[in-house]
Amino acid sequence: MDHGNPSPRLVSVTRVDLGQVRGVPFGFTDATVLPDGRVVFLAGAEDSPDTYRDGDVLGARVGLLDGDHVILAEILDVSGRPASLKLEGVEFVAFTPAVGIELVVVADMDDPDVPAVIASLQWGPP
Repeated sequence: MDHGNPSPRLVSVTRVDLGQVRGVPFGFTDATVLPDGRVVFLAGAEDSPDTYRDGDVLGARVGLLDGDHVILAEILDVSGRPASLKLEGVEFVAFTPAVGIELVVVADMDDPDVPAVIASLQWGPP
C-alpha cells in the first residue's frame, strides 16, 4: 500500500443483527466511541435498489455496543412517530443520569437544495 506501510488487520469482529422493516434491512450509517469505551451507532433502512441511488427512508435506529452485548432502539421524531430522516452522522455530547446519553445527529436530505438537518438525540438512560 502507501509507502510500504502494512495493511491493518481485523482483530475482533462482532456480528450485529440490526433487523429490518417491511423487508428492507437496516445498515450501519455511523458510530462513535463513548468515553467509557462503549460504541453508540446509527442504523437506517433505506428502500433503494442499490447502495448508490437514494430511496425512501423507512426507519432509523440507535444502538449501543458493549462488548458482545447490543441494545437497539427505534428513533422517534418530535411527534413520537418513527423517524424518517436518513441519519448519517453521530457525535457524543454528554451523559447524565436524568437524560441518559445525549448525542448530536446529522441527516442527509438527499437533495442539494435542502439544507442538512442537525438534531439533538436523547436516549436513556441505557
